[in-house]
Amino acid sequence: MPWPWLLAASRLGGKALNVGLAIWQKRGITGDPVVLSLSRLEMGFDRSTASRALVALERAGLVRVERAPGHAPRISVVDDEGGC
Repeated sequence: MPWPWLLAASRLGGKALNVGLAIWQKRGITGDPVVLSLSRLEMGFDRSTASRALVALERAGLVRVERAPGHAPRISVVDDEGGC
């Protein structure tokens, strides 16, 4: 995980850094894009909190998100070192 990405996510507040870490962890296992069930993060906060954090990451330009009704979001990490 690039240090500038981590710093940017840490400045967003809320649970953005936590969700960002979960995205990077899953990306390491499955590759990009990540399909992430926000209700199953097992990080001690609810889906709506995770959803707000994901929106914050998206607005900051750290991730791109594809949403479809009834499906978990598909998330691509925007990373200057590896590209998105």
